[in-house]
Amino acid sequence: MDEILDVKKITKNFEELDNFRINRKLPKYSIKDGTTGTTAKVEVNNQSFFGINSSFVPESLDLRRKWFNKIKWVPPKKKQPKHLGQAQALTHAEAHSLMNAHEKFGKLPKKIVMYVDRPTCNMCKGELPALMKTMGIDELIIFSGDKKIPLILKVNF
Repeated sequence: MDEILDVKKITKNFEELDNFRINRKLPKYSIKDGTTGTTAKVEVNNQSFFGINSSFVPESLDLRRKWFNKIKWVPPKKKQPKHLGQAQALTHAEAHSLMNAHEKFGKLPKKIVMYVDRPTCNMCKGELPALMKTMGIDELIIFSGDKKIPLILKVNF
C-alpha cells in the first residue's frame, strides 16, 4: 500500500489528468461547476487509459452499451436495469477508463488504482462493483478529487 500512497506518484497522475483535459480541450474541473465533466485514468501494463463522461464523448456510447449488456447486475441494484440511463455509472469517466483498458487487453489485473479529477459519486460507488466483477477486478483503489486517501471498492458478491 505504501507504493500506492506515494505522494509524488499521486501528484504525477493528477497532473496527467490535467494535461489530458488540456489536450482534449475540455474545461478545467471546478468543484463549483458540475457541468465540466469528469476525467479518470488507470494504468495497466505500463499504459495509461483515460475515461471521460459520455456527454463529452458520445461516440463511446456503443462501448458503454456493450458493457451494459454484459453485466450481471447485483445489489444495490434491485433489478436488472432496462437501459443505459438506469445504469448511470457506465456513462461516467471511471467506468469508461476501465472499459478502454479492458478493450485493449481483454483481461485486467485483480487490483487496479484509478485517479479521478473530481469526487467519485454515489452511483459509481454503488454500480462499479458489478462492472468490476464482470471484468475480473477484485479491488479498485480510487484517488478522487485530488485526495490523498483513496476510496477502496471491493467485489464482495
